[in-house]
Amino acid sequence: MDASLIGYYSMLIATKKGEIKRLKEGKSQISQKREEWISNKPLYTQPELTQSNWRGNHAGLFKNNRSSIISSFQAVTGEQFQNIYSTIEQKITMLQSDIQYYQERISAIRREMELAEKNKK
Repeated sequence: MDASLIGYYSMLIATKKGEIKRLKEGKSQISQKREEWISNKPLYTQPELTQSNWRGNHAGLFKNNRSSIISSFQAVTGEQFQNIYSTIEQKITMLQSDIQYYQERISAIRREMELAEKNKK
C-alpha cells in the first residue's frame, strides 16, 4: 500500500507541476499583451483633437467614445491586470505548497518503509 501511495503522490506532483507551468505561460502571455497594449496607447489618443481641427455633431460623440476607450485601457492595463496577475501568483503559490506537502508525504512513507524493513531483519 505504501508504494502505491508514493505513486499516487508522484502523480499528483506531476499534475501540479503541469498546472504551474501552464499558469506561468499564461502569466507571461498576459504580460506580453499588457506591454503590447501599453505600446499602442498613442494610437488611442492621436491625433489630438482641438476646436480648430475637430468640429461638428459627431466630434463630441467621437471625443466621448475616445475618452471611454482610454478609461477602459487604463483599467485593463492597471488594476485589472494587477488583479489577474495576483490571482495567478496566489494559485502558483498554493500549487507549490501542495507539491511540497506531497514531497514531504513521500519522504515520510519512504522512512516508514525503511524502518519497517529494518525491523523485519
